[in-house]
Amino acid sequence: MEIFTLDPGASRRVLDKLAQVKTRRSEADVQGTLAKLGAAAAKDDENLMPYLIDCCHAYATVGEMVQCLKNLWGEFQEPVRL
Repeated sequence: MEIFTLDPGASRRVLDKLAQVKTRRSEADVQGTLAKLGAAAAKDDENLMPYLIDCCHAYATVGEMVQCLKNLWGEFQEPVRL
């Protein structure tokens, strides 16, 4: 059986690429789209998909989008069942 081995330089390349994207994107656009996402998420009847797509087009990271929603809704905690 072949065992997968991770290229040790792979994570460095991904982090370097992320840093490049963050330096080239417009921070004002990212913050603006995240603010619109947060405002839409505060409503019960709003479809968030268009706002998430706008965030992607502004080069917001998945982590930034998730953090925006966590700030509003909190983080899911699975109920403890005994």
